[in-house]
Amino acid sequence: MRDSHAMNPKEVWRSLFMKSVLWGLIFATGLTLILLIVFTVVQVKQDVSPGTLSIMSYIIGCLGSFSSGFIASRKMRQNGLLMGVVAALTYALFVLLMGLLFFGNTLGVDTLLKVMLYLVLGAFGGIVGVNIRKRSK
Repeated sequence: MRDSHAMNPKEVWRSLFMKSVLWGLIFATGLTLILLIVFTVVQVKQDVSPGTLSIMSYIIGCLGSFSSGFIASRKMRQNGLLMGVVAALTYALFVLLMGLLFFGNTLGVDTLLKVMLYLVLGAFGGIVGVNIRKRSK
């Protein structure tokens, strides 16, 4: 009789995959929130042009996307490109959903370009994350 706690290798891999993507999303969301707070403080203290707002929005999103791929692939320790793309896609969908629900954003060509940029940066973050060596003491 099979032990109910024993998982086959595919189930273990799937579980680790999902946990890694979730950690990437949590980290990226936290980083995004921190950067948005910092930028908001700067914006309150100084006059910031609308063009600067748009650029900062892209930069913050790109850093979030890169970090999601990086953290997810560090947790998984393999498949950096795949982990980066999936984590970045999860982050991009989360950001899009929040924008649609709370800020009345619309979907358009610029949204598609932003998602594609996020995927590329997430993939790059995944590749970097899986290839960085841990420091040995």
